[in-house]
Amino acid sequence: MAKSDALFKLIKSLSRDEKKHVVFFATKHIIGQQNNYMEVFYVMDEAENEEIYNNEKYDESVILNRIKTKAVKNNFSVYKKHLYDLILKSLRVYGSEEEVLVFIQKSLLDINILIRKNLLDQALKKIRSAKKLTEKYHYDIEHYKLCLIERRLVRRTISNIEKGIFQIETLQTEADVVLNHIINNSKSLKIYEESFLITKDLSRLPSQKLIDLVRGNLNDSITSKSRFHQLTQYYLTCSNFYFLEKDYRNALDYLKRILDLFDQNKWMVLENISTYINTLNNYLTYCILTNKSSQFEKNFKKLHSIKTKSKYQNNLIDQHRYYLTCIYFLRKENYKEAIQQFFPQLIEWINKFESKIPTSRLMTFYYSLSITYFMEGEFMNAREWNNKLINMEVKKVRKTVQAAARFFSVIINHELGYYLTIEPMVKNLRKYLKQVNRFGTAEHTIFEALVKSSIALDDKSRKLIFQDLASKIDQLEMKNKEIETIKDWFKRKGNLTY
Repeated sequence: MAKSDALFKLIKSLSRDEKKHVVFFATKHIIGQQNNYMEVFYVMDEAENEEIYNNEKYDESVILNRIKTKAVKNNFSVYKKHLYDLILKSLRVYGSEEEVLVFIQKSLLDINILIRKNLLDQALKKIRSAKKLTEKYHYDIEHYKLCLIERRLVRRTISNIEKGIFQIETLQTEADVVLNHIINNSKSLKIYEESFLITKDLSRLPSQKLIDLVRGNLNDSITSKSRFHQLTQYYLTCSNFYFLEKDYRNALDYLKRILDLFDQNKWMVLENISTYINTLNNYLTYCILTNKSSQFEKNFKKLHSIKTKSKYQNNLIDQHRYYLTCIYFLRKENYKEAIQQFFPQLIEWINKFESKIPTSRLMTFYYSLSITYFMEGEFMNAREWNNKLINMEVKKVRKTVQAAARFFSVIINHELGYYLTIEPMVKNLRKYLKQVNRFGTAEHTIFEALVKSSIALDDKSRKLIFQDLASKIDQLEMKNKEIETIKDWFKRKGNLTY
């Protein structure tokens, strides 16, 4: 039976302050066997991912070999389970005063304890206090639970029948309103999640399905009284729709509406930090795509000012910051500046956190490095990073990026002067690109030019070939949109003097 790496992953996700709190928490809540539990904690904390994952499979023997206490080795699965639960308990306490939802959930526990103790007046006081928070932060499910509990207490605390019936009816009306919010939000969430999956996998589902989702299902449910979460989900769905339509200005507009919602309800930022971070990232991306430099530079600073709660969120902001800087330099065609001023820190960061960077984002970094080096004539560096991209194991949905990388590899080899490789590479790649529907008239014409150039007798002949290509490349359809920048490079190359 395969060993679980759940505890190892949990420990590796902890920030420095969270680790300190786990150690402190253990001293207060473990009697007698504290050192045994903490031995497992320290061994896992000090181990590196590369040591533990042998051929990408979790190898627990590395951990066990470093455990010195016999009792721990003999009952390792038991110690792992208890330490896992202990860390989660510690995290419930750590920083929970900053999380309103956690506070409300704790209040629900406290209310149930007070009811069991028959301290009903104290329970009612806590219910009304918690309901104010659920209303302010739009936690409708918790609000609904509180309404039901409060209604249950009415018959136990009020002796006047008429007053009791009136209060129950009032609470029922309140519960019905909240339940309606929950139902509407659930519908909006379903549509947003479907639209997200459609946007994520364009190779399988047509954009028409998303159009039907947005126009046929969602618009009617949005009103001036719609809740914060329902509005954000609606705006995100509309943004996904316009992104598919390549209408970046409208996509940008709907993302701006979400950021405006956060500005109007600043207390919601910390409670929805991941949504805020990702929305800001998408907004800044569309600013770049629509050449709104001033808006980009103004809002890019917000990434640095976000107060995060976890190591994961810090890493997420770093990913977005490096990603946005990459595409900003590419859009501005500031290749030399990127290589000199930005790439050293980017490469250092990638080498340090590569295992924690999502595959899709890592592919973007590899592509940005490769294309930038290429555009500045540093073809060996371009080849190195492009090969990293080609050799990655990714899901089918991202094969489009690898197809573009393989196409790009032929161009790089040509510029390195590896002319003997060009014709066989083109022959193999042509068939592959057709299979994955990434072979357009631009790819066909570029391949023809590269093959002719590779067998040309002199540089003068090559120049004529690329002059001809440069004169017509703008009119050609390129299926590998990821490297459409290469069209500009071929136009430039057609005007070079050999």
